[in-house]
Amino acid sequence: MRNCRNLLVGLLSCVVGLVGVLRVGRADNGGSGSILPGDGYPTTPADLAVGIDHGPALRYNRRHGTFTDQNTGLQWEKKTPTGCLSTDVHCVDNLYTWSNTGMAPDGTLFTSFLKTLNTPPCFANHCDWRIPTVKELQSIVDYSKSNPAPTSVPGATAASNYWSSTSVAPFPDRAWGILFDFGFVGYGLKSFDFYARAVRSAQ
Repeated sequence: MRNCRNLLVGLLSCVVGLVGVLRVGRADNGGSGSILPGDGYPTTPADLAVGIDHGPALRYNRRHGTFTDQNTGLQWEKKTPTGCLSTDVHCVDNLYTWSNTGMAPDGTLFTSFLKTLNTPPCFANHCDWRIPTVKELQSIVDYSKSNPAPTSVPGATAASNYWSSTSVAPFPDRAWGILFDFGFVGYGLKSFDFYARAVRSAQ
């Protein structure tokens, strides 16, 4: 049950695993003052006439194995396409646990993935890579696409569950994540194996 990758559409559940709860386009970025990018759909005059705004277009700059979101200023790790070696820290096929002890950030997500990225000389010459918050992670979802949803981001993306750094308030043994086939937000036990993508605040 550790992988829990084949989940029902719209209901992210794996025993006590993921539960689909949210799909949004434009939202506050958790206090940073910037606005999350749009949902991937163009805003038409007909949309505006009825009060629909899909938000700013998804725009990225590529550089040194990374891509930077022009809306949020966040710099993201670009993943290597499927078929890559597991020893490649950027391999899209690699899975990680959030916690080995149940609640603490002591799983391979932190002790292997992030540690490798932040060991000098560090990935892309930056040693401040981290796991994104759930709002940051959702900011790269392109809701005009599916399976995987974020087909607009450079590099590869698995159409499956990606960890965020955000723990679930009532349940400290669980953390929020995004299911990148249709972009649903849900949570899973920190002992599960999920995918990961690192981010840093480039601004």
